[in-house]
Amino acid sequence: MWDELACPEDHGRFERSRGWLSCAQCGRGFPVIDAMPHIFPADELPCWRAAQQARLDELAIRAAEGGRDPQANRQMGRRIEEWLRPHVQIVSGTRLVELGSSGSARLEGFRCGLRYGVDPLAGALAAHGLLRAGPVRWVAGSPEYLPLASGAFDVVLLCGALEQAADPQRVLAETRRVLAPHGVVWLEVALQDPQDGIGRRATRVPAATGQLWAFTMDAVQQLFAESGLAAVQRMVTPLHHTAGTTETHGEAAGTAIQVSRRLCRLLLRSSAAAARAAAA
Repeated sequence: MWDELACPEDHGRFERSRGWLSCAQCGRGFPVIDAMPHIFPADELPCWRAAQQARLDELAIRAAEGGRDPQANRQMGRRIEEWLRPHVQIVSGTRLVELGSSGSARLEGFRCGLRYGVDPLAGALAAHGLLRAGPVRWVAGSPEYLPLASGAFDVVLLCGALEQAADPQRVLAETRRVLAPHGVVWLEVALQDPQDGIGRRATRVPAATGQLWAFTMDAVQQLFAESGLAAVQRMVTPLHHTAGTTETHGEAAGTAIQVSRRLCRLLLRSSAAAARAAAA
């Protein structure tokens, strides 16, 4: 168990002892609390702790209002599995991970596979009764510094994680690192209309919009291309409208916008794997 985990700082493998995972390279130890590893880089932990309470309050409200629907998430997971099957074989030994999922049940919808979930709030979610017990092995960790072994995963899911990430570029770079040579990435991201004031680069938006970043299709394509990933398939469907103000490259634009949103679903492979497939 936990053979797919690694130190988030040097990617060294773990030696296990009761209640701890210790990196065989740097010697750092990480606690296992209630059967859940907590694996953060040393200087990342304080910022995640500071961000926990507001996010937990939001999730608790959504849970009380029925906004977190495990059955709907399982059904969506089943649909994602069907979309993936022409591109990757999903069997009992297939290794899957969802990043920044806030305790969703998408991977529970998959019929088989060794399933992990990595979320910075996983431990706090469990403590507040907002994390379901099930087939997913949960790890409290940062998507920007994944506590996962390089090349270990056949399928990586990113469903709404880029919009909430502290550093979307680093999340995709880490996704590429942990992806197996034949593996695939399922990316879901809300797209904004360029006419709404969102440019070709990722745009920082205020917390009142419910996310940290806004993206156009150009911005998303640039992010995954810079991370060594290439799109194999794309689906775009309409979403709702939201209001807010933009902030680009850390400078406040101060303009009110009415954002037209679409949900983009992308199937990605490493750029090298995509090139081999195109040449075959």
